[in-house]
Amino acid sequence: MKASFHKYLITAIFIIASCSTEKNTFTSRSYHNLTSNYNIYFNGYESYKKGVDKAEDNFQDNYSRILPLFYFSSPDVAQSVAPDMQRSLEKSTKVISLHSITAKPEIKKGTQTDKQKEFYNQKEFNKWIDENYVLMGKAYVYKNEFYLALETFRKVIRDFPNTESKYEALIWMARTYDEQGEFREAEKILADLVKDKELPKRLREDLHITYADYYIKHEAYEDAIKQLQTALDFTRKKQNKIRYNYILAQLFQEVESADMAIKTYQKVIKMNPPYEMIFNAKINMASSFEAGSNRGKEFQTILKKMLKDDKNIEYQDQIYYALGNIAMKQGKNEEAINLFKLSAQKSQDNLNQKGLSYLAIGDIYYSIPEYSLSQAYYDSCLQNIDKQHDNYEELSLKARSLTKLVVPLNIFTLEDSLQTLSKLPQKDLFTVIDGIIAEVVKKEEEERERKAQEMEDMQYDMAIGNQNQSQRETQSQTGTWYFYNMNAKSFGQPEFRLKWGNRRLEDNWRRKNKQSVEFVETTVEGEFADTSATEEVVIINNKSREFYMMGIPFSDSAYHESDLRIEKALYEMGTVYLNELKDKKEAVYSFEEGLKRYPKGDYAVLSAYSLYEFYLLNGPKEKAEFYKNYIITNFPDNPRAKILSNPEYVKKLLEDQNQVNVFYETCYNLFNAGNFSNVIASVNRALTEFAGDKNIPKFMLLKALSIGRLEGNDRLTDELDKIIEAYPDNEESVYAKNLKEYVYNISPEIAIADVQAKATEIYVYSETEPAYYFGVAAPDLKSLNQLNFNLINFNLDYYNKNNYGIIKEEIGGKTILFIKDFKDFKSISEYFNSYIEHESEVFKDLNKSELNPFFISEKNYSTLKEDTDIRKYYLYFRKFY
Repeated sequence: MKASFHKYLITAIFIIASCSTEKNTFTSRSYHNLTSNYNIYFNGYESYKKGVDKAEDNFQDNYSRILPLFYFSSPDVAQSVAPDMQRSLEKSTKVISLHSITAKPEIKKGTQTDKQKEFYNQKEFNKWIDENYVLMGKAYVYKNEFYLALETFRKVIRDFPNTESKYEALIWMARTYDEQGEFREAEKILADLVKDKELPKRLREDLHITYADYYIKHEAYEDAIKQLQTALDFTRKKQNKIRYNYILAQLFQEVESADMAIKTYQKVIKMNPPYEMIFNAKINMASSFEAGSNRGKEFQTILKKMLKDDKNIEYQDQIYYALGNIAMKQGKNEEAINLFKLSAQKSQDNLNQKGLSYLAIGDIYYSIPEYSLSQAYYDSCLQNIDKQHDNYEELSLKARSLTKLVVPLNIFTLEDSLQTLSKLPQKDLFTVIDGIIAEVVKKEEEERERKAQEMEDMQYDMAIGNQNQSQRETQSQTGTWYFYNMNAKSFGQPEFRLKWGNRRLEDNWRRKNKQSVEFVETTVEGEFADTSATEEVVIINNKSREFYMMGIPFSDSAYHESDLRIEKALYEMGTVYLNELKDKKEAVYSFEEGLKRYPKGDYAVLSAYSLYEFYLLNGPKEKAEFYKNYIITNFPDNPRAKILSNPEYVKKLLEDQNQVNVFYETCYNLFNAGNFSNVIASVNRALTEFAGDKNIPKFMLLKALSIGRLEGNDRLTDELDKIIEAYPDNEESVYAKNLKEYVYNISPEIAIADVQAKATEIYVYSETEPAYYFGVAAPDLKSLNQLNFNLINFNLDYYNKNNYGIIKEEIGGKTILFIKDFKDFKSISEYFNSYIEHESEVFKDLNKSELNPFFISEKNYSTLKEDTDIRKYYLYFRKFY
């Protein structure tokens, strides 16, 4: 028995020893293949599948866009599956590190067959190693670590060229390139694989789905449809079939193949997918309805039935949106607008849908065209719609263009109406105004009734929905604070939304445009502000005649101002119509109307020249000639008239400009050569000969730099100040400011001298003022109390009989403690000298270098309060006192 045990033990030890990865025998290969597959690889693959399932379960589909074929594009998915994919990576790495066999087997004696030679020449002898590398690569993709994924797939392709793993690695490599935007590399791989007859059948689905994804990213939807249809021939998993068919239906919609889209959506519905997909399939079927088709009523019936289904209460915004699309395709714009408004009204939480509804209304008004209304709805759309929307940038540009138009359009409409009213007899004017007031009253009443009805409807719906919960919670919630009472909140929230919309919890939530909010702080001398100068604000009721008569231009001067606004508005309207909205008809009308009303106005030449250029480009040429002659005849001295009448005029202007440029280059070369005196003389000549030219600031800068080289940095800053003052918004002015700052940094004494010079312009030295104040600055708020305490002690010790009071004031961001009890120069001088003498003793617990004691006359104090630059006065005080 003992002998038998030892026999088995020795055998086991022999087998284990023979299974080393450094030996390549049938036994070692069998052992490592078995261990790799049924132990470690199995666990790693299970972790990978768990992560993939988690990605599918957690991914939130956006049905307003084409659904993605793969889930790993989302960073959120990458984060959620990272732990499972990391475990999969660890298992694969373990297989490769512990069970890879790269040692060559012993060559059998005799002649070797081709198969034996191929077996001997391979790099890896564990048949599961390539599978583990592929698994690693896929795990890296799901973690969005694309570089490591590509390196892993390259290794599989290089080291395992005769395996199915090579094909799988190529497909996943194409997917990875696609995700990184390296489309050329992805397309090359996919095109080769499609033609490869050796591609395993089990990978056909993966290949064509990857190719479909490539085409979708390029918006080549016809090609994507073909690839997706081919993929479906190889798809067996029901969940994948449902998703692929839904995406296929979406692609048919994109290429406007309505019948195929509808048939495919119907196919999806019959496959019993999740309800959200069924709902969106029905909505998209209705959206696929084509104008002129007889299926409009059919889809309307389906959608109206869906409105009555309790399951669709939260989706009513999308149903009304689909109904609006049908009405729009039927040419019923008014009905469509009302349905889209209902959709937006129902979209309390789905802001993207609200944005789409506003977009649809904006598009209708734009097509009419009703640009003012279109602009308002586009603006509302941009506030709600997802910024990832395909046409977001285009929509944003259109909205900006419309905003540019609406401002002058509204001015024109208003001023034109006001001028019309100003010409009416008083009786007729009052009749018009009374009609407007009656309409305002009617609309306000209708709005109140509408809101009240909406409130009742919403309260009823929410009361029914929360009835059971209310019964359970009534007892516990009775008598609690409003915001803890869910029943009260359920009624209050809709009321809030009806009034204010869906507002975030933030400061100034009542304001639609937060950027317009400003806070202004004012400091008032004394305990109470003087309100005697406050103008009385009279608020006129919008239901009174006076309210509507305020803007009517009855006087000649008011009418003239109105004319100026109309003329400018018409020109600006024409410019936006022509250059941004490409509405030629409205552009021509605006320019011609401006010329008709104001033939000698400020914008007459600009309008006529715009019409000249328009007809020159679009014809007829006779009209272009007409406006050319109009400008030359009526405005002969205008530069445009000279250009039109004399083709050589532009050439002369260019020659004059070239003369300036050549002269500047000469001055610049003199500067580089160090000939600064000649630069100054030449620039002085240029300032006279080329006065008013755009290059004058450049000449002045050369002169300033040359003076700086000859006379020093203090004179340089003087010259730079001239440039900054004369051309504050010019490029050379910016350079001058930067250079001046640099000079101040390297030569602080110049900065001090400049500040003192500016101080001398506003402050007056005097020893005969009737009052003087002593001041000392607190370094910071923390030191303020200590400074105040020390100053009180100083006064008690040395000026006990004077009873000096201390006042705190804010000047230029500094907190200053003042004593304002000195009646002449002698007393303030003695106090200041005494302070300096005892400063080290009395103020030893403060940083003396930051206190900056000073005194100031009553007159200079008033100047300081206006100027607020305390540093400027410090420097003035040091120099003169």
